[in-house]
Amino acid sequence: MAVITPYAQFLFKFVSDAPEYVYIFSDSFPKSTMHNLLIQAVLFGSKNVSVRFARRTDVMPPIPMETKHHPSSVDLLLIKRLIAETSKQNLLQFLQHEFVNINKSYAERLIGEEKQ
Repeated sequence: MAVITPYAQFLFKFVSDAPEYVYIFSDSFPKSTMHNLLIQAVLFGSKNVSVRFARRTDVMPPIPMETKHHPSSVDLLLIKRLIAETSKQNLLQFLQHEFVNINKSYAERLIGEEKQ
């Protein structure tokens, strides 16, 4: 799980439905360090896991601003909706106001190409 929001808090729980182990202790086990670590892991471990990812900050980011549409990402339906909702009186103002990266000279060029 990738946590990319430092202002969020997550509780991850995994509850296993597998049966618990039956532990049998015998003196025949080798007394190595690895064996002791494995026994401790089996004794103190559990199949159920619960991890809490704490909030790292209480400062919320600013509310995102609405951006204009990029000309390459619009289709005919969106253009019709934008035309119906705009308050601009002509095509030049509409292109400049509703789309990102369209300045007056570029809008005039687009309109000029359309007329030809």
